[in-house]
Amino acid sequence: MRTVNDFIDYFKIELNNREESREIMSFISLLLYKIRGYELADIIVKGEDSLNEDELEFLLKATERLKNGEPIQHITSFVIFFGSHFKSDKRALIPRPETEELLEWIIISNSSGDYNILDIGTGSGCIAISLKKRWPKSKVEAWDVSIEALELAKENSSINNADVNFLEKNLFHHPFPDNMDIIVSNPPYVTISEVCKMRRNVLDYEPGVALFVPDDEPLLFYREIALKACRSLNSQGSLYFEINRKYHIQIKEMLLEMGFINVELRRDLFGNYRMVRAIWPGGDLDIS
Repeated sequence: MRTVNDFIDYFKIELNNREESREIMSFISLLLYKIRGYELADIIVKGEDSLNEDELEFLLKATERLKNGEPIQHITSFVIFFGSHFKSDKRALIPRPETEELLEWIIISNSSGDYNILDIGTGSGCIAISLKKRWPKSKVEAWDVSIEALELAKENSSINNADVNFLEKNLFHHPFPDNMDIIVSNPPYVTISEVCKMRRNVLDYEPGVALFVPDDEPLLFYREIALKACRSLNSQGSLYFEINRKYHIQIKEMLLEMGFINVELRRDLFGNYRMVRAIWPGGDLDIS
């Protein structure tokens, strides 16, 4: 195996029974981008280019790691999210396309670009950093309980030249800052009973603290965030969640009962209810 095409043929054989053909080509593209900076068009044109020993060693090890279920993003150490490069490793959840859809909704729905923004459970920092890059004049604060995740988020902030205030805070122990215009969260929402349906590369390589909630409290994080958002948001401020599709009705009803208005659910590209937006009309919260 000496050329790019040789590796492609080898990789397809090795992964053939494990992944769909579209995903296999995506893996190939990411690996060759990692070692050569090749785009998809380059792969087609430069298929007969020779690979050196270091490149071959990396590609062979990467193939084995993928066969063992390790996420491609951890092997390449990066992910492209909303057009920007983010470092990705086991310290935080891998940024996903559904979250890009949520981010796009936030940006389309808010145009001025001068906001006070709070991101709860920031993980890799992908939401907070992307919003800061989109609206440089905004003040963006982002919380997480994981020191390791915050270290990764700060590295990503530096890579993307985005000035975000990252803080180690537990949302159950701290009030939100006042005068927020936008609060956004992609909190833990996978119930323990759903673990059997999850893929190995998620369970073995991504932090459980960012994924799971008890079966008897599936809205645990949503409720706490919404309660504190009521006291934190300015009048007509917006609350955005990425959600568990199983509980979209319950989440909408909860927000309406708290006094939020214009509560809107939105489907992702696969047709699943994956996000919700709610507007706080102002005034004091009445939960009696």
